[in-house]
Amino acid sequence: MYNYKLFTTTLLLLIFFSSFSQITDITWQHCYVTENYEAKSYCIENFNKGLLIGIYVAENYSPNSNYHGDGDSWFVHTDNVGNIVWERCYGGSGADQPLKIVQINEQYYYLINQSTSSDGDVLCENNGESDVWVVKIDTAGNIIWQNCYGGPDYERPRDAILTPDGGLLVMSRIYNNGGDISNFYGMYDNWVCKIDSVGNLEWEITIGSPGRDNGHRLLFTSDSTYIALCSVNDNGGMSECELTGAPIYSLDLWLVEIDLDGNILRQDCYGGSEWDLGYDIVETHDGFAIASVTDSQDLGVSNNGLYDFWLLKINENREIMWQNCLGGSSWETPKYLTQTQDNGFILIGSTYSNDKDVSGNHSVAGGSDIWMVKTDSTGELLWQQCFGSAGDENPWGHFIVAKKSDHNYVLAPITNSGTSLSCFTPNPEYPYNNWIFEIKDCSQYQPSTPQQPTGKNHLCVNTDSITTYTTPVAMGAWGYEWEITPPEAGILEADSITANTHWSATYQGTATIKVRSY
Repeated sequence: MYNYKLFTTTLLLLIFFSSFSQITDITWQHCYVTENYEAKSYCIENFNKGLLIGIYVAENYSPNSNYHGDGDSWFVHTDNVGNIVWERCYGGSGADQPLKIVQINEQYYYLINQSTSSDGDVLCENNGESDVWVVKIDTAGNIIWQNCYGGPDYERPRDAILTPDGGLLVMSRIYNNGGDISNFYGMYDNWVCKIDSVGNLEWEITIGSPGRDNGHRLLFTSDSTYIALCSVNDNGGMSECELTGAPIYSLDLWLVEIDLDGNILRQDCYGGSEWDLGYDIVETHDGFAIASVTDSQDLGVSNNGLYDFWLLKINENREIMWQNCLGGSSWETPKYLTQTQDNGFILIGSTYSNDKDVSGNHSVAGGSDIWMVKTDSTGELLWQQCFGSAGDENPWGHFIVAKKSDHNYVLAPITNSGTSLSCFTPNPEYPYNNWIFEIKDCSQYQPSTPQQPTGKNHLCVNTDSITTYTTPVAMGAWGYEWEITPPEAGILEADSITANTHWSATYQGTATIKVRSY
């Protein structure tokens, strides 16, 4: 006698609800702290299937190793959820602090630092008070080469980007000329230098006026030119701008375009009569978008309070297409700008407000939160969200955002909030530590529905005691869950997209094999 069993394979659909609201989920968080002094995070970058975080540490305290003294650049390689893979202090007996991490390729990275040392890891001769110190490392943290650049005074690196030949373009704030620096126009200037892939200085220029000029971003354009996003504080020097406000007491945005050989191609200025300081710039299909802080309320600029996010779009002819101020009645400062696939923009910075455009600030007594803003393609606010606690959270460094996708970011601000953010602040004299966390709009990561499993659906107990069922890979799925009903029909052994079924010799009837993705 033969016992026949009819098995049908069906689907259990995993239902998700998509939304177009703000990113709401902190998926993980860590604090890497020291015992007696502050540990401030300056930069973060996607690195070797995980992250690399640049932190300034001022003491030899676990878990940091290879500490040199008087403050080091501590770089921490983590996996995708913040667990330390390796870490190392880079520096010498002086004060050394990180600025930015620049990926060269999958094997090598540049670390850009400010250094006062000339020993330890710093094998180059310091030109003065502090230099720009560039270190090339591999993915294990080994130093390939390193070199110093600068003059007899302080050099404070502001940005660095990879050049088409695998070298580096670096921008630093300078306070004098001499050494590697040919020109100086007064007070504070911006110095841009090009180094090749083995660290040789190829050319350098100074962008400045007689006043307190500043710069924060470099951009390589689709026309194979460089743009330096600066702010100009005075008339004269090499500046072709005419300040819209009183010199010395105001700043205007200052775009300086440079060719591959360091020749200035054009200059453009924007702003009101007060303080307009640019922090980030991205190229769009029809021009550029700029994120700035502003306290101007004239000449087309109208902020909401003390200082606002000022987002403006310029076309290929450098003419303003639109502009918008975002913020509350207190102080907002943007540090990061990216364009999303829907042609809108994400801005990330800090806010001290909790009114007007800002809601949900966690701080008490007028403290600050990390503020994230999403706009449409014309700069209009779509949603916003604050991240923080009762204390202060600030983007201390200029490169504290690692973008994984339009809906997924890892942030590295500083906090003095202690245990309320799973951090601790053991020494109240030095209250700030770094806070690393990932934010994700999980509704955007739903996997596709698995296809119908394939395998035998008419079985004989005497010949088909074990059968295999498979489903094709579902896009976006991290894994799969299988189920057999009724459970007395057999036992499933599932392995990703495949499930082996051990049928019960005593069962007769119909069974259902189900699979779902997650």
